Amino acid sequence: MSKFTSATLPDLSAIDSEQEHWLGNFILNSIMRANVQSPQRQRLFNFLRRSHSAFEEYSSARELTLKYLANPESKLSYLKSVGHWEALLGYIWQAYRLILPKEFGNLYVKGDESFFERLNNLYNKSKHVDGAIVDEKYFEDSPLCVWLTNEGLKSTDESVTFVEVVETLAQLAQLSAAVQDPLTMRDKIMDLFQIIR
Repeated sequence: MSKFTSATLPDLSAIDSEQEHWLGNFILNSIMRANVQSPQRQRLFNFLRRSHSAFEEYSSARELTLKYLANPESKLSYLKSVGHWEALLGYIWQAYRLILPKEFGNLYVKGDESFFERLNNLYNKSKHVDGAIVDEKYFEDSPLCVWLTNEGLKSTDESVTFVEVVETLAQLAQLSAAVQDPLTMRDKIMDLFQIIR
């Protein structure tokens, strides 16, 4: 903890004007404007739930991280923040897995060291902390398997930066804004990824 002294964590609470209403808008639009069939309805509904939860976890993680940085003696703020960062990793992974299910391909190629591979590895490390302990994937003087650095989140063999997390959340916001209206979703996502029609 003593080496963690700074972090650039922008406020993302207003990244999209409809951010608090993505799920409600999807429900209303699905009833009034477009009839979304199963299983896509369930996939999109749960994608928006995970997206919303990712932003809530980021907000909590950010608040507690900044609280710790303002007062490094508040070790509990640090430990609580790590819990929110770990939950955030899971929600981001689950949201992308829902919007891009396996039948459309993997989010990464094993060994490519892309953001999604590193995110997934950190998510699994935090989810399976019991295995990390058995496999001795921790530092002797730390009880944590995932911790914070000035650059981002780290484990013994993996890391993601705060910049990458913020950029991914920004993309998640754009996807959520598109998904909230199933009638226009396809065109908005094609524009977002610059897909030629």
